[in-house]
Amino acid sequence: MHKHHHHKKHSEDLAYHLQDERLSIHFLDGYSPDMEGDISFSHFHHGHGGQNVNKSNKGVHAVFTPDGSDEKIIASCIDERSEIQNKRNVLKSLLEKIEERFKQNPPRIETEVPYHTKARRLEDKKKRSRTKSARQIEEY
Repeated sequence: MHKHHHHKKHSEDLAYHLQDERLSIHFLDGYSPDMEGDISFSHFHHGHGGQNVNKSNKGVHAVFTPDGSDEKIIASCIDERSEIQNKRNVLKSLLEKIEERFKQNPPRIETEVPYHTKARRLEDKKKRSRTKSARQIEEY
C-alpha cells in the first residue's frame, strides 16, 4: 500500500500534515490549539455518460472529523476535469473552512484613552449642554 505523506504550509496562520487517513493541523498564530482528526475522500463522476464518458468531471468530497468531536467539516469540488486537481482544491477548501471555524483571535489589550481625547469629549459635552440650555423657555 502506497502511503501519502504531505507536510505543507496552507496560509500564514496554518500548517498541516496529511498522512494516510489522518490530518494534523498546526495553527501558527500561537493562540489557537493544534488539532488532529480523521479525513476521508470520496470520488464521484459528474457529467455525461455514453460517448462522452471521457469528458465527465471527477468530483471529490472530503470529510474531516476532529478527534474528540462529533462535528464534521465537509467540502467538495468539481471545478476541474482531473480528479487529482479536484482533490488538491477540495483539501484547500477544507483547510480554509477549518481555519475559519477553529482559529481564535488574540486577546485584546486594553489601552487607556489619551488625555486630549478625554479633554475633547468634555469640551463637546459642555458645548452641547450650553446649546440645549439656550433652547429652554424661561418661565415667568
